Amino acid sequence: MDTFDNIQRQLAEISILAYGPNNEGSLLFKKNLGTIYLLRGLYDEAEILLEEVTHVLTELFGDKDKKTLNSMSSLAQVLLLQEQVLTTRQAVLGEKDPDTLRALFALAKVYKLQEYELESRRMLEEVFELRMEALGPDSPGTLESRTIEVDKKLEAKQFTQAVREIR
Repeated sequence: MDTFDNIQRQLAEISILAYGPNNEGSLLFKKNLGTIYLLRGLYDEAEILLEEVTHVLTELFGDKDKKTLNSMSSLAQVLLLQEQVLTTRQAVLGEKDPDTLRALFALAKVYKLQEYELESRRMLEEVFELRMEALGPDSPGTLESRTIEVDKKLEAKQFTQAVREIR
């Protein structure tokens, strides 16, 4: 990070301390910092900030407010760029390259946050299978993917059990 990034981060922190995290000014500083991260290629950091800002703005002003729509637009750019990065890595490095698999995993997590459950699950399963094939069952990446697979199965089991209890 350079000086400008640090200044923007410090302004966001000061605004949050002085006015609270849901203050319109604090949210603007956080959105600006998210946009800086986006421009610097720090997609994960950008996505976290912009998702948070979009969520709070939606709660405060609704999903048809100009500020909310601007934040949604920035968040959509993060998703689009992550998709482009993944496509490029797949073409250049191949589908089984660890960096490609990390990009696919990151995009699957973004989809999950955006509540695209089916697409997220499909991608997470693909990451798990490719990591098993390319890296083996004991690699840290495969173990991370396996944990997510177990979590998904547990969620499905809990859902099925909850439905049974309702009946």
